[in-house]
Amino acid sequence: MKTRDWIIVLAALAIVAASSINLLRAQDTKPAAAAEVPEEHVISVNGEAQLSVKPDIVVIRIGVTTQAATAQASMAENATKMNALVAALSGAGVKKEEMRTVSFNVHPVYEYPNNAAPRLVGFRTTNSLLVTVSAEFNVGSLLDKAAAAGSNQIDSVSYQVKDLAKYRDEALVKAMEDARHRADVLAKAAGVTIKGVKSVVESGGYQPRPEYEYMRMAAKTVADQTPMLAGELTIQFSVSVQYIF
Repeated sequence: MKTRDWIIVLAALAIVAASSINLLRAQDTKPAAAAEVPEEHVISVNGEAQLSVKPDIVVIRIGVTTQAATAQASMAENATKMNALVAALSGAGVKKEEMRTVSFNVHPVYEYPNNAAPRLVGFRTTNSLLVTVSAEFNVGSLLDKAAAAGSNQIDSVSYQVKDLAKYRDEALVKAMEDARHRADVLAKAAGVTIKGVKSVVESGGYQPRPEYEYMRMAAKTVADQTPMLAGELTIQFSVSVQYIF
């Protein structure tokens, strides 16, 4: 074989060898198969907690409604009665900072006779105060004095808790403790061991709301002292928890 032919053969062999090496390298650089993630096993439970709390404040919505032939007359009469109401509340021990105006409006009043156009009969003025005092306050006596002073609109009396967040947090902690107890019981029955928590969801709760007692009354309807009983408020929360085992 001539020298030139040998050179061609050697070159061809070199190309084949290089291609084989590159193929092997490409195979080595293929990503490794992802490692299988073991399936998580969970126990799902709900935890609940309920607290009975003695209210420490009472919120009263109270005011005066007047009606007269003109808006000016209605407002003037309302102002006179509201000043008397504020004086009565102050005289009963309510501090100025414990009272605030929450609503004031004046609107026309119409009659709607049959087969006739509406007829203007006057103007109505409503002025409402929100009064917040200690739950130890004699609320019944306060309402009686307010009515005697001219209040004819006592919309609501609501016993509440001032620092609700403290009791909410306590209820949530107890709900989590209840959830763990339930999970431990289930895990023991199933013969498994809890290893951790996968998820926690606050699934619901009840916070005390005002229990409104509508008492739109005139002063003449009050005979004996109005009874007011604070009782207790119920604070309830629940959580949904998934525990890993």
